[in-house]
Amino acid sequence: MKFLFLALGGAGGTVLRHLVSELTNRLFSGEFPAGTFAVNMIGSFFIGFAFGISGTFKISPNIKLFLFTGFFGGFTTFSSFSHENANLLSSGNHHHAFLYILASNVLGISLAWAGYIISGSILNNRS
Repeated sequence: MKFLFLALGGAGGTVLRHLVSELTNRLFSGEFPAGTFAVNMIGSFFIGFAFGISGTFKISPNIKLFLFTGFFGGFTTFSSFSHENANLLSSGNHHHAFLYILASNVLGISLAWAGYIISGSILNNRS
């Protein structure tokens, strides 16, 4: 049963990643990989938020597997991030690669933390 939860979450996250990435790439064209950046930043915020919620409410292991490993794992993408940076570097676009790496890490971790803090503020159990 746990593999079904994992597969359904992964499929949902992957489809949503594709939709968000495509929309973002249409809105922001250029050499910077805006689509992957957007899904990874959105995913960072919401995984932090969901983690904060899961610390307050009892969530079944299957739902955690569906959400954290399946959905967020399917929605965010480290392999695309790595591939896009390799392409930027190989094309000599070191400035965009450096910006992408720095912004993804600093902003991604900050957004995960913000999601966690915001969920706590909503639930009034953390400051």
